[in-house]
Amino acid sequence: MIPHESFGLRLTRAWAAEPWFLVLSFNSAHKPYHSPPPALHSEVLVGDPLDSPIAHHRAMVESMDAELGRLLAGLGNDVRSNTNVVVIGDNGTQNDATEAPFVPGHGKGTLFEGGLRVPLVIAGPMVTATGTECRALVNSTDIFDTCLHLAGATGDLPTQTAYPRDSTSLLPYLADPNQPSLRQFIFAERFFPNNDNNPSLVRHAIRGLRYKLNRNVIDGIERFYDLQADPFEATNLLLGPLEPEARQAYFRLQTQLKDLLES
Repeated sequence: MIPHESFGLRLTRAWAAEPWFLVLSFNSAHKPYHSPPPALHSEVLVGDPLDSPIAHHRAMVESMDAELGRLLAGLGNDVRSNTNVVVIGDNGTQNDATEAPFVPGHGKGTLFEGGLRVPLVIAGPMVTATGTECRALVNSTDIFDTCLHLAGATGDLPTQTAYPRDSTSLLPYLADPNQPSLRQFIFAERFFPNNDNNPSLVRHAIRGLRYKLNRNVIDGIERFYDLQADPFEATNLLLGPLEPEARQAYFRLQTQLKDLLES
């Protein structure tokens, strides 16, 4: 949590006259669960947090939201009206705090949507259609190029030779939330242990606008989902015959994954 000081006023006086950039990373809502200050949330919390993880998780999320509101209020109207704000989650909810219709076991640390699809909210003068939702494919790495363009970078940004940057600026979506997706697919992977050349766990996930392919590299098991009809990934379509559209999407994702891993 942010210390209860009037640093927001000091920030306003110090930074109002020139461009500035701030990164604020919250630990909430993350284990270990705890009871936040009562003034920051509306939950009724009793007993050990481990005995009521959902209630404590809710309280932590609400408290984080309250602190974000206090920070933005502390900017002052002049600074706030000229400030672009990006809020993004990290990697899903812990299993013991998962609430229906989300599925326990499909959350934090997994390549299911509950571990990959996180909140992303952007507000500020660059957003032309406030209160709208964009359905395009977005990766968290896109924040990098977005911030560069917000800072005034123009044209094609340079790429590194050894480690190509996988980032696509989100500015076109801020101008037009109906802008067709600039990405054909998005990719995620998980491997364990992180510092081992021969990890015992390697999983890949790749998805387009509708279909998604999960692959366990070690045992070769694949799962294929229609996220439009099955957003909580309850039915592996590979357990039955595929409809023509699904079959085409499956082979397309296989090819895109192969090309990506070999590039």
